[in-house]
Amino acid sequence: MDNFTSSVTGKVWEVHTVGHSMYGNPTKDVTIKDEEGNVRTYRTTANSQLAYGISNAEYRDELHEFGLTKAGRLNGYTRKVN
Repeated sequence: MDNFTSSVTGKVWEVHTVGHSMYGNPTKDVTIKDEEGNVRTYRTTANSQLAYGISNAEYRDELHEFGLTKAGRLNGYTRKVN
């Protein structure tokens, strides 16, 4: 299965915790700035491991491709763009 059928590429601009799943895992709103300077906010899916690491400097300093669900949420799959 291709986890990047739909994706967005950019750097993390801002991260805000917006709640928790019923299992206690955080849900985050993540603002991503693409290479053209467009800024858009996406929410992490429930119980995604990405919610724990999305604030790390690597996502702010380097371009990454972020996989999206059909509903437009960050699905947890990422890869660094060279």
